[in-house]
Amino acid sequence: MKGSPEVIAALNECLNEIRLSYIVFAICSARCLKCGYENIGCLLKNIFKKDLETNERLANRILYLDGLIVFKQLEFEDCEFSVDEMMNLSINQKNKLISSIIEGIELCNKFKDFGSRILLDDVLVEEEKHLAHIEAKMIQFSERGKA
Repeated sequence: MKGSPEVIAALNECLNEIRLSYIVFAICSARCLKCGYENIGCLLKNIFKKDLETNERLANRILYLDGLIVFKQLEFEDCEFSVDEMMNLSINQKNKLISSIIEGIELCNKFKDFGSRILLDDVLVEEEKHLAHIEAKMIQFSERGKA
């Protein structure tokens, strides 16, 4: 099935954001676990695994639309972060991803690609849940000092 170049570009943008997201979450998870923050580390690890599945779903959709998967060079600086900084980084990345997904949904509507829209709707719900879990864990962490 030949898809709209605009929708394929939007799907590629979401794919690249989810790719950056799972790298951020993998690093943050490993650091949290190493520092003894098991609850936060396990939460981030579970989100990382879900992001890998979402990455595959987006890639498969692009291929189904006869598009090419275009990976951007990732711009991520791996530095030593505190747990608070890692959580903020994770939240910022999820917010950026959610914005990309919403833009993709709007393009899918414009080009009447309802299959891609359904996929992005599902991904949006999943990512909003992830964001809510991270924000809740961050509140717990700030209230108790160690989640």
